[in-house]
Amino acid sequence: MNLPKRNSADGRCYWMKPEVQEELQPLFDQCIQDAIDGRITRLDSLWPPVVVSSEGAPFEVHALVRKWTEAQQAETLDAEKAIAFSENLRRQSRWGEIDYHLLDMLKRELQEKYFIVTGNEDDHFWDREYSLKPGIRAEQVPEPLLRFACYVA
Repeated sequence: MNLPKRNSADGRCYWMKPEVQEELQPLFDQCIQDAIDGRITRLDSLWPPVVVSSEGAPFEVHALVRKWTEAQQAETLDAEKAIAFSENLRRQSRWGEIDYHLLDMLKRELQEKYFIVTGNEDDHFWDREYSLKPGIRAEQVPEPLLRFACYVA
């Protein structure tokens, strides 16, 4: 496959800039699928971590996680694929490279949709107490989303 020239500042990977989005989108999507399938490899030991798809296209880990989490919705999340994606990226980088975007997605799709803070709102989010929002029953919270939240926790 004939890949385009790498456009990051250090030349190690692709950045999804608007002017190259159309050309790079299929490579980016393939890299996300490869992360789910466990077919990514680490480019080198430099920072930020860059993974390479099965097609040889390198992307920064945080860019893949950010874009993937932005597309996820509570009602359609596949827990097994979400865990595989996260775990494979974690193995190729570290938890600190992916946790911010995963937690942000869980806040948006789980906490804000289904729960209210019943404890001290000044506590860190992981120390707060939560209750289901009025009118929401436990069985209405998507079980795959809860399984993924347990993985992230």
